[in-house]
Formats: sequence, C-alpha cells, structure tokens
Amino acid sequence: MPSLCRRILVAAMDAPASEAVEVPATRRETAPEDIQQLRGLRADVARLNGALVQAAIRVREANNFDLHSVVEAAINDNKELGRSIDKVLRRLT
Repeated sequence: MPSLCRRILVAAMDAPASEAVEVPATRRETAPEDIQQLRGLRADVARLNGALVQAAIRVREANNFDLHSVVEAAINDNKELGRSIDKVLRRLT
C-alpha cells in the first residue's frame, strides 16, 4: 500500500519515477510458539470464565443483584474475548 501511494503521488506531482521508492511488502510468519501462547491464553480465558460463573452464583445466592449484573457483564465480555482468540487461531492454523 505505501508503494502504491508513492507511485500515485509521484505521478500526480509529475516527478521523476526514480523518486517513487519501492518498499517490498513484509509478511511476518507466525511461529509455532506464538500459536502455543495463544492456545495457552485461550485456556486461561476459559478458566477465568469458570471462576466468573462461580462468582456469579455466590453473588446471586447473597442477593447482591447489583454486583451480580457486573459479574454477568464480565462473563459476556470474557466469552467475547474467547471467541476473538478462537477466530485468530482458526486464521493462523
């Protein structure tokens, strides 16, 4: 994309083509260690979700409905985080 922008700008300014420096695109290969770390993170998120569910149960049993709604929101956020990690893992593997 940067190279394309340079070519367009050089053409628009009627500058010599030598001023349009080509920069090769770089692509970072995903290392197996990166995937393993993501899988570990996904497992941590799952464990956190279990702990949040237990917290929601205890808070509900204590009739603390204000705190219960906060914990339920955290559960939903945590699940969304897990789905996001799953998408990245599917894309990388």
